[in-house]
Amino acid sequence: MPIAEFPHLKLKDVEGLNRVAVQDAKRYAGSEAAILRKAGLEAESDTPLPHDSDAREIVKEAGRWHAHLVILGSRGRSGFKRWTMGSVSEHEALHAPCSVEVIRGFRIQTKKSTKLRGKE
Repeated sequence: MPIAEFPHLKLKDVEGLNRVAVQDAKRYAGSEAAILRKAGLEAESDTPLPHDSDAREIVKEAGRWHAHLVILGSRGRSGFKRWTMGSVSEHEALHAPCSVEVIRGFRIQTKKSTKLRGKE
């Protein structure tokens, strides 16, 4: 997490947030891999720290794992946000060394805002 994203936080606070995020990622990835293994599939979990953009890291990891399929979600960004922030799912579809499945969320209108929700 770049410190510039949260200028009101101290460096040690950002490091703490990063540490907790990595712990959570490892726990979630491990439990999901266990579910896949119970279903008789070959599954591993890994939570490498990115050294490049998320999109490039996923492509590198798919190649390193000799993956047959990458599954990822899409936030559904469009317009200016997509242009400035990029699209990880589009990058994967164009550059991954294997098939790519993109699970799109859907928008729910509320009185105050539009929220993006995953398919449940």
